[in-house]
Amino acid sequence: MNTIPDYMQTQLVHLPPSQNWPAAAHLFDADQSAALRAAEAAGRPLLVRGLPGLGKSQLARAAAAAAGRRFTWAVMDGRTEAQDLQWRFDAVARLADAQRKQASDIPAKTYVSPGPLWAAFNWQGAVAWCNNVAQVPVPAGWTPRPRACRTPTARWCCSWTK
Repeated sequence: MNTIPDYMQTQLVHLPPSQNWPAAAHLFDADQSAALRAAEAAGRPLLVRGLPGLGKSQLARAAAAAAGRRFTWAVMDGRTEAQDLQWRFDAVARLADAQRKQASDIPAKTYVSPGPLWAAFNWQGAVAWCNNVAQVPVPAGWTPRPRACRTPTARWCCSWTK
C-alpha cells in the first residue's frame, strides 16, 4: 500500500526555479492539505480551478515537491484534444522533411513525442520510447535539429535538417 504524503501546514515547501516558473516557497493551508490528502487516498486526480494568478500552478508544483514526484505540466486551450495529452505527432515537421524528398529515411516514430499524461502515468515507458527514438540513425547528410517540446530533455524530441 502506498503511503499518503504529509502535506504539512507548518512547513514551507521550497520550489526551485524550473521551466517557466521562478523559485518560490509554498505553505499549504488547511483546505489544500485536506484536498490533496483526499485525492491521494482516493487515488484520483484533483481538479483545481480558479482565476489566473491565484496559485494553481504553484499548488501543483508544491504538491509534487512534497510528494517527491516529478512536476509535469501542459497548457490547454480550446483546440487541445485528449490525445494531445497522451502524445503528439509533429505532422508539420514530417511534411517539411517529406518535401525535402529524403523523409523516407526517417521513421515516422521520430515525430512522436510523449505528452504529459504518458509521462505522468508511465514515466519509464515515456523515457524508454524517447531513448529508442533518440537512437534512430541520422540519415546521411542530415544533422539533428531540436524541436520545441515539453519533455524533460530536448534531445528526445528532434528531427533532422540538411
